[in-house]
Amino acid sequence: DWSLFKMFSRTLTDACPLASQSKVYVDISPKNKDKELLEVTPSPTSLHEAVVQGEKRTYAVYDLLSPMLFNTSRSLNVQLKWKRPQDSSELPIPVLHAQRYVSGYGLQTGEISTLIHNTHPYRAFPVILLEIVPWYLRLYVHTLTIITKGKENKPS
Repeated sequence: DWSLFKMFSRTLTDACPLASQSKVYVDISPKNKDKELLEVTPSPTSLHEAVVQGEKRTYAVYDLLSPMLFNTSRSLNVQLKWKRPQDSSELPIPVLHAQRYVSGYGLQTGEISTLIHNTHPYRAFPVILLEIVPWYLRLYVHTLTIITKGKENKPS
């Protein structure tokens, strides 16, 4: 989410008294042509469309000299909010993902575990794993265990 207050720690309270025009343009062009992902508040005074470098752009225009703009409130805080997806099925599920955690403590019970999950129904993926551990940890390769589909594989 984005707003004038979050960026500048203040809102617009009025137009420049010497300006003959005072407008704020906010680019609200969707990156995805199918879905509007951003919601702009308050409603703009007008919308302006232009072609910039061969692409059609849409701008929300706030005319600071318009008496209606500061009529409802004493300041203008333009906000862009992400529209949250209504259906979680729209979010892509990663086919290959990993998680790492540390458990136990000391030389006897301490361990670093890395779990790699392949959720693809039939395809196996080659994986190169690089573990970076602090210099003060002692690693013993003879304690390495690899478990695939519930079966333990001894590294060669």
